Amino acid sequence: MQTVKTHQLLFIFFSIFLIGVNNYIPNIFSDDNSLIIALILIGTIGLSHGAIDGKIIYHANCSRVKIFFLFLVYLLIVLLGFLLWFNFPTVGLSLLLIMSVIHFGNSDLFYLKKNPFIKFFWGLMMTFFPIMFYPEIVNEIFNILTKTTIPLNIFILAQDLLTILSILLSLLLVLPIQSNKLILFEFIILMILAKIFHPLIWFGLYFCGVHGIRALIAEKFRINPDLSWLVTFSIPVIMTLYFLMSQNIFEYSLNLYIIFPVVAALTISHMLLPKIIAVTENYR
Repeated sequence: MQTVKTHQLLFIFFSIFLIGVNNYIPNIFSDDNSLIIALILIGTIGLSHGAIDGKIIYHANCSRVKIFFLFLVYLLIVLLGFLLWFNFPTVGLSLLLIMSVIHFGNSDLFYLKKNPFIKFFWGLMMTFFPIMFYPEIVNEIFNILTKTTIPLNIFILAQDLLTILSILLSLLLVLPIQSNKLILFEFIILMILAKIFHPLIWFGLYFCGVHGIRALIAEKFRINPDLSWLVTFSIPVIMTLYFLMSQNIFEYSLNLYIIFPVVAALTISHMLLPKIIAVTENYR
């Protein structure tokens, strides 16, 4: 718990520093640079925190044959996630959003044992926060990702709903039953970041600075030997992502269509891993 509090404080102070930098050198975080900044953030700790899945699989209570089978199933699910998105992009995006609501709340607030409502509202806000301030931009991004035209009115309505939910979550976080008031300050600073920065930059900051690091804390990350797992399993994914991006470095829509299917496919396997291990361990 102390590690979580330390991380919360560091993220809050780092965010205040970023806000100051943005005020004095605003061109650094311009909309033109949003995609490359998001890529750097998502492609580092943002994606690599899932590399600890390799360690979890390796140390599962299974025979070597079953462990090998686990790795294959994990990779197969990633592949199926890619195929699902590229063949049915609307289904792929919808699945990613639903998974994010569940996963972000449970992962970021893993230390809150008996607060399902707070976890749900947290996951909901982290998934849709940018709509609260930039519905038009998120609408454009979703249209690119689904290759359809989603009515802007839906996002305007969601903007009002999210505003109400943010107030509700803030009230829940100040209740006496909460043992960690830093959650409220973390929530407020994330809201400020969502207001200041482009939605892609905000997502990168959250996915890397909060979600990715919090997931490593939950898995009791240690430099030795966990860093080797992180490097071994992250480098191929990151290199592939950067290679694909470099082929279309000036193509905004194509690059968007590379980043989010990667995130979605890996998230599916990442979330299903406990179930996969449980089924494999019980199978005779």
